[in-house]
Amino acid sequence: MELFPVGSNFPVTKSMSFKNKLGNMSCLLHYNNNPNNLAQLMKGLPTQLASYNITEGSLKHADRESKSEFIIKVENNLHQIACLQNAELAETWTEMEKMPIGSAMNEDGTQGEQKYETKERTRTTHTGIKFDTSSHAIPPQQKEALREQELAFYKGDLEFLNWKRIRNELEGYAYEMKAKL
Repeated sequence: MELFPVGSNFPVTKSMSFKNKLGNMSCLLHYNNNPNNLAQLMKGLPTQLASYNITEGSLKHADRESKSEFIIKVENNLHQIACLQNAELAETWTEMEKMPIGSAMNEDGTQGEQKYETKERTRTTHTGIKFDTSSHAIPPQQKEALREQELAFYKGDLEFLNWKRIRNELEGYAYEMKAKL
C-alpha cells in the first residue's frame, strides 16, 4: 500500500484502521519501487526505512460485547521521513442508560415515583498500544561495504588526476623543447 506518493505534501499524517484486530503485528516502511523512475535510490541503498513491532492490546470492556478497531498513524515528517507516530486500539460498545423524565413531585407537592426513560448510547474509548522501533540507519555491514566502495572510487579519481598531471607536465616539456630548437 502506497501511503505517500512522489510529490505529496509534507508534513502529513495518515491513519489506517483494521476492524476486529487487537494489534500484534509488524509494520515495515520502505520506499516503493517506482515504475516511472521519478525518484530512484542509489544502487546498493536499502529500500526499507524502518520496522515496527506492535504489541497486542487488550479490550477493557470485553464483558459488554465491544467491537475492536486497531488504528495506526504514519507520519511523513518535516524532513520527509516516514515513521510510525501512534498505534491505538479503539473499542466501541453500546449500553443502556436510564434517564429521569420530568419531576418526581406530585401535584400536591409530595414526593412521587420517578419515571425513567431508557436510551441506547454508543461509547468509544481509545487505548494506546506500545510498539518497538528498529533503527532507520544503514546496517553496519552495508555501511562498511559502501565505505570500501567509496574509497575505491576515491583511489580511481586520484589515479586519474595523477595521470592528468603527468600528461600536462609532458606536454609542457614537449613545448619547451620545441621552443629551444
